[in-house]
Amino acid sequence: MKKKIPLIGLLSALLCIGLLSGPALAQSSVHIHFFVVPSQPAAGVNYWDAMEALRAKLVELAGGYTELGPSNGGSEGSGGTINKEYNFSFLASAPRDITSDLEEFIPKYFDISLPFILHWTGDCSFPASR
Repeated sequence: MKKKIPLIGLLSALLCIGLLSGPALAQSSVHIHFFVVPSQPAAGVNYWDAMEALRAKLVELAGGYTELGPSNGGSEGSGGTINKEYNFSFLASAPRDITSDLEEFIPKYFDISLPFILHWTGDCSFPASR
């Protein structure tokens, strides 16, 4: 009987280690993109159409997105003034860097020549599928 206890203890410990390491094994490396789009659409583009096109593009490129919503920002203008901006913030993770895709796409639908995009890599709790 004494020999079974260490065996059961060892099997229990291995099971616990396996359960604890399971989530880590399910993680995948992703490219994370935080970006903003102006509240003003490009000339001749309807705002609602621009937002729907952007959402569809993010699903195509990244498989999904998180729309963080309205945000305010600012940048330095001429003479040290602050140019205040009203925009919308998004977050998307993808299996590859989609910065250049966003830089090309966003100006077609929004009134900006070069969008503000932050990109970094990290881990995601579910595998990237695209």
